[in-house]
Amino acid sequence: MLQSYREQIHEKLKCVAQPYKMEVLTEVALVRGQVQDVADILGANQRALSVINQRLDDFDAAVESVNRFRSQLNERMVELERSAAD
Repeated sequence: MLQSYREQIHEKLKCVAQPYKMEVLTEVALVRGQVQDVADILGANQRALSVINQRLDDFDAAVESVNRFRSQLNERMVELERSAAD
């Protein structure tokens, strides 16, 4: 009799819990979708950041090249001024 009573309670609890279970599953599915959306955005942002970092490296190299050229020109000007003064 106790076993039968437990089974009845279990069945009633399943009936009561079913709507909540479906609601929770729906919420989990929505959150899962949101997490996937955020993961997609994060991936796109990481790719964009990689491109930006590469461009910054290119700009740094260009600035360094211009600075070296400017330094060479300055040295030549100093040499020319010295030779003109002699």
